[in-house]
Amino acid sequence: MKKTKQTFAMLCLLALFACQDRNKTKTGLPSRVYHYVSLDTTALADKHAVYVPVYSHIYTEDGTTTINLGVTLSVRNTSSVDSFYVTDVVYYGSQGEILKHYLPSPVIVKPMSSVEFVVERVESEGGAGANFVVKWGATKSGIEPLIQTVMIESAFGISFVTNGIEMK
Repeated sequence: MKKTKQTFAMLCLLALFACQDRNKTKTGLPSRVYHYVSLDTTALADKHAVYVPVYSHIYTEDGTTTINLGVTLSVRNTSSVDSFYVTDVVYYGSQGEILKHYLPSPVIVKPMSSVEFVVERVESEGGAGANFVVKWGATKSGIEPLIQTVMIESAFGISFVTNGIEMK
């Protein structure tokens, strides 16, 4: 009886994945609206670089088995009146190698809005030591965005958040 339930569960999972649309364009840009702008970044009075830890997989058991995680990088504007610009988003692997540049040009993040970037669960190059570097700037000082990553693997019920830290 136990083996029958396991077989049924596996068949249900296979059917679920088989029904997914394989023709979707995978861009890593899940937000519906990105406000790309033409911007001379030298004109920004306040510039920052933020390091954000990413775990595209985590180790289990004795360290020889891994579980891949889907990652969402969220850049949130906490100001209700001021905008800022995300000028670059770069994804690095555990060994410091650049794996992906996300933005073709700067993006304005309007008050109380956010932009998101995704590392798909099937991506296996980043590893447990991967990271994003998010460069952003504003025309005046005092703006403090919230920059985080959310990692998730729904089949195992794993999810957690990491916060970005300002790079010196």
